[in-house]
Amino acid sequence: MPSVVSYGRAPEVRACGYCHLPTGNGRPENARLAGLPVEYFIAQVKAFREGTRKSFVDGRAPTINMTKTAVAMQDQEIAAAATYYASLRPQSFVRVVEAAEVPQAEIAGWLYKFNTVAPRQPLADRILEGPEDFTQFELRDPDSRYIAYVPPGSLALGKRLAQTWGDHQELECSSCHGPGYKGKDQVPGIAGRSPTSLVRQLYDFKSGARRGGQSSEMDKVVKYMKNSDMLALAAYLGSLAP
Repeated sequence: MPSVVSYGRAPEVRACGYCHLPTGNGRPENARLAGLPVEYFIAQVKAFREGTRKSFVDGRAPTINMTKTAVAMQDQEIAAAATYYASLRPQSFVRVVEAAEVPQAEIAGWLYKFNTVAPRQPLADRILEGPEDFTQFELRDPDSRYIAYVPPGSLALGKRLAQTWGDHQELECSSCHGPGYKGKDQVPGIAGRSPTSLVRQLYDFKSGARRGGQSSEMDKVVKYMKNSDMLALAAYLGSLAP
């Protein structure tokens, strides 16, 4: 593990492994890095550095911290982190569950903490994702597991959208992201990613917060997407094996 992943470099280069974990499988508030193509990884860090990759939420701390780190990183540090994470096997620790009613949840940092004692509440048209064991999660255990609650019917709708999207239903996610959505060439795999992480990226593309490079290929995908479309697509993709 290179030093930039395990320790970072004071004062602004945060250790990659602190947020994205040494395994590279990440957490719902950030992204999975394991198995990313080296060139793609480097391009994304430089996009943060150059300001072409932002968050549609002003003041979102994980994005701000990532941007500060990217600005301070040296090119050789970016390359070292990219090579390390590309060598790792992507894994999924999220269980996608369709449910009309879900545990009550409170905001804890940048995700939800479930209250399994309180009466359940209607889910409505949203994703509610959080760790099964919050204490284990806070210890940054890379084996922490998550539940993503989604509305009934989301998985079937998401599968249909992944296979037939666009003005003439001509777009299919696998055409760019590869068979099983596990990545192809310099395009990342999206199977088994955190559903909330996937929704954030779709919304970033649609809002224009994420642009430049190959992100323009996503413009025609997100152009007419409603929030419910993003939710269903993310639920389906998140349910797959990476």
